[in-house]
Amino acid sequence: MPDGSINWSCPCIGGTASGPCGFEFREAFTCFHYSTSEAKGSECIDKFTALNDCMAEYPTLYSRDKREEDDIQEELDSFDKDRLDKELKEIDAKLEAKERENKETK
Repeated sequence: MPDGSINWSCPCIGGTASGPCGFEFREAFTCFHYSTSEAKGSECIDKFTALNDCMAEYPTLYSRDKREEDDIQEELDSFDKDRLDKELKEIDAKLEAKERENKETK
């Protein structure tokens, strides 16, 4: 959303926010979205663990086949956290500059 809040009805989220693990998803996603830690979301591990535990209780809704798991692991293995952190900081700086600019023009 333009004000930085989360649009829970966004199609990009699908039904995850309202499914049987909707509460856990919203808690984890909100924590990550509003995270201000140096390693974004690092304080949210317990919430993502709760989400994962919930999803494990509904394997027919949240199951992955072996190929998907291999693809996810490959993506995690190639994940460049430092690059992503740098990109996120650049985006945050641009957003803050835009917010200051908008306040100054009002």
